[in-house]
Amino acid sequence: MGSLLAIPPTTDITKLGVGSSGPGYQVAKALQDYGAYLVDSSGDNMTFQAEPAALGNVPATMDDQLTLIIQALKVVGNNAPNAIGGGGKPRRPYAPAFA
Repeated sequence: MGSLLAIPPTTDITKLGVGSSGPGYQVAKALQDYGAYLVDSSGDNMTFQAEPAALGNVPATMDDQLTLIIQALKVVGNNAPNAIGGGGKPRRPYAPAFA
C-alpha cells in the first residue's frame, strides 16, 4: 500500500497496443506523466476508478487495453517525502491547490 506506480518515461506508449489517441492512450499517458498510488487491496486484481458519466465513452476494447497498460507499470522506487514522484523535474506541472 502506498506505492507509486508509473509507466517508465522511456516506454513508447504507442507501442503498448493502446493506439496513439483515445481513452486507452490517455490513461497510459496519464500513468506515464503522473503515475498512480496503490491505495487499496482487492485480491489479485487492479481496479481503476473513473467518473461514472464517462461510461458511455469507454470503448469495448478498454479491458484489453488496461491489461496492456497494467503490464507496463513499474514501482517508482525513489519516491519519498523529500522526493515526491521520484524527485527530479516533474514531467507535467503539479495540479493547483484546492480552494
